[in-house]
Amino acid sequence: MQGHPNLAASAPFIKRIALFPPQIEMFELGAGGSQEKMDDWGQAAVVNVRKALATEFSKREHLHVTDFEPDRLTPSQRDIYNETLLLYELVSGAIVRHAFNVQYAPHQHKLSPFFPEKARNFTFSLGKELSELASDVDAYLIVLGFDQRSSTGRKALGVGRTLVAAALGVVAVPQGGGNLFTAALIDAKTGDILWFTKTPKPYDLREPEEASKLALEFMMDLPALGQTP
Repeated sequence: MQGHPNLAASAPFIKRIALFPPQIEMFELGAGGSQEKMDDWGQAAVVNVRKALATEFSKREHLHVTDFEPDRLTPSQRDIYNETLLLYELVSGAIVRHAFNVQYAPHQHKLSPFFPEKARNFTFSLGKELSELASDVDAYLIVLGFDQRSSTGRKALGVGRTLVAAALGVVAVPQGGGNLFTAALIDAKTGDILWFTKTPKPYDLREPEEASKLALEFMMDLPALGQTP
């Protein structure tokens, strides 16, 4: 987990949270090295994660949590929303590569350098334009991830190592493919990333139980919000 220097000061005042629709893509890896995006798998994962997050947040009764509805945005707001998602994809990748000190085995080649100053002074932002999306929200929660699932032939061959290696900064990839899921709490007024977490655990989000495990892991990592010390 990484947190903005202002996280502790901001947390007590974050009581209204809007959940962006989860951005999750799922792929099937073929025996010949091909990769096919599975839209139906991804749609199931999105539904499951959204429900699981809502269930976990309902346990924090002092918070007012709503689903963010992009379809209700004006054209200009929709542009900001789309740009925010694209920017988060880029920024989250930079955070994973440079703000986490990944431990490498001797045989692994480190592809991306760890910058200690990025971890100590965690000041990433998605821009103040985010404030134009809503006036009654304190923070947004964004979940982004991808999941590679091997076909039967792929599992037998045990090949394929591209996406996760680039994201995690290592060469080795599990035989079954790879996973990387991130979550971030974004200040709705400043666009600052207040809190960021990640997990490479192989949750199969097509299954509601697995989505619940992911949501629980994220929520256990999320600091207390909306409570005065």
